[in-house]
Amino acid sequence: MHNQPGTHGVAYIMKTEYHLDLPRPLQIEFSKSIQVITDETGKEILPEDMWNSFETQYLKANEPYEIVEYRQEPDSASNEMCVMNATIRENGAEKSIEGNGNGPIAAFMNALQRDCGVHMRVVDYYEHAIGHGSDAAAVSYVEVENQMGQSTFGVGIHPSIVSSSLRACITAVNRHIRMSGSA
Repeated sequence: MHNQPGTHGVAYIMKTEYHLDLPRPLQIEFSKSIQVITDETGKEILPEDMWNSFETQYLKANEPYEIVEYRQEPDSASNEMCVMNATIRENGAEKSIEGNGNGPIAAFMNALQRDCGVHMRVVDYYEHAIGHGSDAAAVSYVEVENQMGQSTFGVGIHPSIVSSSLRACITAVNRHIRMSGSA
């Protein structure tokens, strides 16, 4: 019998080796994919292989949607709302989208729904920093859910917390589309 990391082992390796403090539901989701790899190969997975799997699944899920740029501004009608104008690539073609919400994540998800037909909502959000001071990066974990209650995670890493959050949203949407075939 080969040595297989369980949920706690996967979480430990991701935290100690890569400084990612995965939320518990994401630990469970990612551990299942690591289990598939160990079952298929019959070998213990190395930390760098675990990272490569995580990076491919959660950080480089950039199809069909990819963020090119964005701009957020306060909604002139309400101080509590914001407007998100973004340029995305949808299946390689650039497209402008616009939405509003009570913050940048809600406004971005509204824009994806209005202009791309993505009917998903953010059900959970976690974030933390990697590093300190001017070298710090924000890590965002976003869980999205479709209209049938199916959910998945996306992860974003960027020096800007807003960019990190939007990247997490887009990778969650892309992962969901890849796994279910629909937005």
